[in-house]
Amino acid sequence: MRLTDADDVKYIYAAWRLGQDVLKVIEAKDSEDFTERFAEHVAARYQVAYTLVASPPGKDVMPVGVVFGIKPFYGFNVLWIGDFIWFPWASSRNKLEAAVHFFNQMRKDHTILGFSQPNEIPFFAHICRYGVLRRAGTLFDLFEEGPRAIFQTRKPYIAGATK
Repeated sequence: MRLTDADDVKYIYAAWRLGQDVLKVIEAKDSEDFTERFAEHVAARYQVAYTLVASPPGKDVMPVGVVFGIKPFYGFNVLWIGDFIWFPWASSRNKLEAAVHFFNQMRKDHTILGFSQPNEIPFFAHICRYGVLRRAGTLFDLFEEGPRAIFQTRKPYIAGATK
């Protein structure tokens, strides 16, 4: 996991060309046009982006996805995750390992909140089994498509620490 930089845009462009759903809202003619429109898209919607890395089947370590988020509260280390973009070459195992690693690293300094669509609930519920995430409830009446499950990171357990 690392902060997303300009070198990662080529992977995001490749995912866009392969029809990644979240990126379909971006209309572009070529890679240069995509880079410009993608930057505008991200700047209008998010404050941070993290690239998730893993070893896809038959390949060396490379980006397998990007997580976008915003920091909604000034002075608090809260990160609201807006979107996970998984690249088409990421295996199910890559997605699980990268997401667990992301939440495990981020929970040390941040509280991560995210809304899950109904089809994504099993994935995030599975991550909960690793002890880095928990189901925090259901949010009603915000999204036209229906209610969303809310997940939140769990603070790490530190052996021997007392409050």
